[in-house]
Amino acid sequence: MSGFTSTPASRITLIDSSLRDGEQAPGIAFSLEDKISLAHALNDSGVDEIELGIPSAGNSVASLVRALNGPGFTTLVFCRARMEDLRAASDCGADRVHISFPLSDRLLGALNMSYFALVKHVSQLGEYCREHFDFFSAGLFDASRAGNARCLDFAV
Repeated sequence: MSGFTSTPASRITLIDSSLRDGEQAPGIAFSLEDKISLAHALNDSGVDEIELGIPSAGNSVASLVRALNGPGFTTLVFCRARMEDLRAASDCGADRVHISFPLSDRLLGALNMSYFALVKHVSQLGEYCREHFDFFSAGLFDASRAGNARCLDFAV
């Protein structure tokens, strides 16, 4: 699957998810201005990738992406493996997407999906990503329950 890349072992890539996960703690809420300030501080300090959030979750993430679009900042958002998430990311102008996929039979079963249906779905999402984004990556959740063979098969 082109679009997926690996980083050479000699280079460390810093990925910050504060703007995506930071508000999940009780009592924490960032204003749009706070998020813009934090994003610029992280970018200026050399963080390679800054996950801005999940555009399909609401307008605040889309507003953040639109506010940061421009020279000197690459906008990266997190998406579930759903076409509506990718459309929301494209609509707000995100440059990059990170897509989260279930891989174990346990979670695929909860979604009434087979592994073969997942592979077909991933292929469709990948085609959309190639047309709408500069870069996309995948995160596999519950992969430890999927086993080595499935993980290796999926990576190919």
